[in-house]
Amino acid sequence: MRKLSITILMLLVLFTLAGCGGSEPAESGVVKSGEVTITMKNMKFTPAKVTVKKGTKITFVNKDAILHDVVQVAVKDYGKAEPGFDSKEIMSAGSWSIIMEKTGEFPVICTQAAHFTAGMVGVITVVE
Repeated sequence: MRKLSITILMLLVLFTLAGCGGSEPAESGVVKSGEVTITMKNMKFTPAKVTVKKGTKITFVNKDAILHDVVQVAVKDYGKAEPGFDSKEIMSAGSWSIIMEKTGEFPVICTQAAHFTAGMVGVITVVE
């Protein structure tokens, strides 16, 4: 009986710990280079914030069953300013890539059916 209790307790601890991980990797302070993948799923970009070196290739992968896009514009400027880049429609299981050639902070949103209003926003920071 005692073995069974200990086993059940250990399983409960394992399941609890498995659920503690966040759905988004911690990106603050991490500078990436080479190639970076950003996933589009469940109305969000993952990671939503990423810092990369100039010249890094970023690939956006649509893992939803619906269309998404990647438009480089701040939410407050959507419809008022020309986007820095626009992927157009990315089909389910499709992808789109861009090489980040300029330094700065680049907000991105998904404009398909105004997904940005559901939180599909992100920021790409490019450093030297």
